[in-house]
Amino acid sequence: MTDMPLVTARLTRQLGKGAEELAAQRREARPRWGRIGSAWDIAHAFVFPASDEAGYITTTKLVMDGRMTASG
Repeated sequence: MTDMPLVTARLTRQLGKGAEELAAQRREARPRWGRIGSAWDIAHAFVFPASDEAGYITTTKLVMDGRMTASG
């Protein structure tokens, strides 16, 4: 559920130009955060683990899904 140019192009191909906006609105309504993630959301999740401040972290799992798998 990440908004990227590839997703938009695919929606346009599958649904036609007029239906693209409706499909995007439906996708926006689904995530618990109330918006679709962006490529920047994904990129920012990698900044800290790649920094010197994360030097003591050896491994972790990052779930970046707008709380779709989180409860509550």
